[in-house]
Amino acid sequence: MQSIFYPSHRIEERYDVKGCLAGRYQKPRPPGSTVVTVYKDQNFVDQSLDLGTQGEWFIEQLKADTLFMKELGVQDYSLLIGRQIRHGKYTGKIGKITFPKSLVDKSYLDEINMSNRRLLPNCKNALHIIDGPEYRYFLGIIDFFTLYEYRQRAGRVIKSIKLCCGDHSTIPPGPYADRFLRFITERVK
Repeated sequence: MQSIFYPSHRIEERYDVKGCLAGRYQKPRPPGSTVVTVYKDQNFVDQSLDLGTQGEWFIEQLKADTLFMKELGVQDYSLLIGRQIRHGKYTGKIGKITFPKSLVDKSYLDEINMSNRRLLPNCKNALHIIDGPEYRYFLGIIDFFTLYEYRQRAGRVIKSIKLCCGDHSTIPPGPYADRFLRFITERVK
């Protein structure tokens, strides 16, 4: 999570999206709370990713990634989404800085005194960061090491009984990948 949400000091919303709704709700933090909250699918269901001209590229990359994971027989992965306002001023611990208009402009990083900082690549599409018209999105797939084996098969039966539905995270890799991809692409503008 830390490598995807970097630099994290201005990320306003964080989501962990699997494409299923059963048991996937995170209670919002109280107003004024400084606790970092990572919301889930039910919190994201009415949201969208306005990626502008990068939307088509993102969907194609997501299709390739989910096909790869389906072929490996893995499931239970998530798309981490971090969102921050792209334009305007930030007034936080590090003072007042102007948010850059593109990923190529890294002058704002010089104003941040951080050790071991990782600079973003000098390209329009950083590996995990996409600038939309209103927001900068930090995106990455995590938890992709779970093979669909005996433990997950048993978990599927238990979750189906406990949650009284099949819309949970423990399903075979093919349906998991299809549902994951559909849930996210339906929300990309």
